Amino acid sequence: MNQTRSATVCAIDTSHVFTIPKISFDGLLRRDTDMQVRIYRNIIEILSVKILKDNVRTRDYELEKSRRERLLREQRATAEIALNLLVKQGGMTRDEAESHVADQKRDAMLEILIVDDEPEIRRFAKGALPTSSVREAADGEEALAAIGKRRPDLVVTDIRMPQMDGYTLLVHLREQYPDLPVLAISGYVSAQDVDEHDFDGFITKPTTVEEFRQIVRDAVAEAKEAASE
Repeated sequence: MNQTRSATVCAIDTSHVFTIPKISFDGLLRRDTDMQVRIYRNIIEILSVKILKDNVRTRDYELEKSRRERLLREQRATAEIALNLLVKQGGMTRDEAESHVADQKRDAMLEILIVDDEPEIRRFAKGALPTSSVREAADGEEALAAIGKRRPDLVVTDIRMPQMDGYTLLVHLREQYPDLPVLAISGYVSAQDVDEHDFDGFITKPTTVEEFRQIVRDAVAEAKEAASE
């Protein structure tokens, strides 16, 4: 009571503002009880709507919080069941099962860009990393455009490609993204040829799914370890 109050009013269209000093306004209300009732009714209605909206938001928040907590419990239960199955039916120890699950989670968080002019190689990469997000580019120019829009965790590039080959792509990547790990994959050049360039690893075509997957994991792990040092 008897405290100075302020309010900010925002007009969304051309408006006329009529102001009344507080003393005059209080006197007007004392003299005109009908106006006093209408003003207080409007205030009560405005506050009631605000309280109702706040209650709805609070209810929605509590419902969403409860839903997320239930989902988290379900995920934990599912993870525990999966671990028990790996131990019981997969012939693993508990530590081995947890390590296997951790590998799968790490793969699921990866975004890989596979650069190759052979569609079957790009399909192979997607099949080898089913839980990862694998994007595709048919040559170095497409790869640079894709990376400019969203940077991946790792690039796997062929060497011999039209428009821009893997060696030229590597030069551009080292200039623009020096800490981005880049693997070479080829059936035409040797590991010795690739060693003369600054690739983070080499995959020989043809390769197995497990070998491809392991080289990708190792390259990402080494890059993260180097970044943390």
